[in-house]
Amino acid sequence: ILQEADQLKHIRSLPLSLPLSLSLQLPSSSLPLSSSSVYINSTPADTQEQQEYPNLTCHWFPDEKGFNTWNSFFEPNKTHHPDFHKLIHSSPPPHLVFQNRSVLLVGGSTTRDLAGQFFLSVLPPVVKANVTALWEQAGVQGFQLFPGVLKNQTDFHSISNADVMEPLQQSGNWTFQNLLGPLAGCSHCNSNYTNLDYVAHNHLSNTKLEYTWKPDIYSLSDETAFRDRYCKHNHYDIVHIGRGLHDAAFMPLTELTRDSIRSRFERLASLLRDCFDPTTLLVFRTPYASRKRKPDRTENKIIRENVTTVLQDLVHRGVFGNEAVVLVNGYMLTEAPQHPKPYDGHHYGTAIHQTYWELVTKVASYFWTEKTLPPALMEGKWEGCGLETVSSLI
Repeated sequence: ILQEADQLKHIRSLPLSLPLSLSLQLPSSSLPLSSSSVYINSTPADTQEQQEYPNLTCHWFPDEKGFNTWNSFFEPNKTHHPDFHKLIHSSPPPHLVFQNRSVLLVGGSTTRDLAGQFFLSVLPPVVKANVTALWEQAGVQGFQLFPGVLKNQTDFHSISNADVMEPLQQSGNWTFQNLLGPLAGCSHCNSNYTNLDYVAHNHLSNTKLEYTWKPDIYSLSDETAFRDRYCKHNHYDIVHIGRGLHDAAFMPLTELTRDSIRSRFERLASLLRDCFDPTTLLVFRTPYASRKRKPDRTENKIIRENVTTVLQDLVHRGVFGNEAVVLVNGYMLTEAPQHPKPYDGHHYGTAIHQTYWELVTKVASYFWTEKTLPPALMEGKWEGCGLETVSSLI
């Protein structure tokens, strides 16, 4: 308990933001003509991985204020395609992009952490500033909304951080509802120490976010939850899938071969194809790099060589369907030069979450307006700072 309390104190001392320059890459030439997919990644840090990915040149860096802005992600002089400028400079602010939109987050604790930053990022500027000021006064950040150190509590409000939630409720007009019942949590998962499922609704913008704790790549809990809740009763504009870390950490090593991981992802793909139509933007995020060390396994090797490689291949080949698919390479994001440090081994702070939502917001805005992903990405014509693309099959 004392150790967990020390972790929470350390979390509160983290800086609010560090910036990132990213590269975006279209899936490989094996992707079907009818598919629309984008692959977002960043540069690995060590020499070995730089040799594996020689074309990736961008990295984390601060601007003059110590914070990241979208324009700093790329070198403008190297980017001439009009679709690039339309996406970067003409997108509405997040509170307008997500007005009347519904988001589903499916995953474990690293996905849970993303939600707090989303609740802040989609607020109007004045309201956002008010909530930020209250958080700073209390010494908290958005990802601490449901801190992992409280994971063994059973009451919904007991596992939330009031210093984070109350400003969102009182100033941000967010309401939170616990989702209970047999479809909540993941009773069939290898690590099932929480049943945290909830839905949050913003009454100013009519924005909804639903989070469900299902950290394994695939389990029997997915079958009932997707078919009986997510597919039947709701329409989601974005579905985020963040999985793979729990498999790498808790599955027997015999279940972590590429074939085993592929089989689980393919079963998940079958659910997703049956569940969501082409108007839903699917966002997959591979696991972050882990700084935890276990004597019986090397998590990063499993994440990099098996989980990430398999998921990339499946997305590239259109296994998840012909709807728009975005793949965020979380491993490379957290291995890039000058990357933010995790606060407990594999959980990261605001910088990662803020960057993730900036990326997704820009792509989603274009997708919802144009009914397709940016053609420059599909044609491989973007050349910014480390911006890598692969043309679709011609």
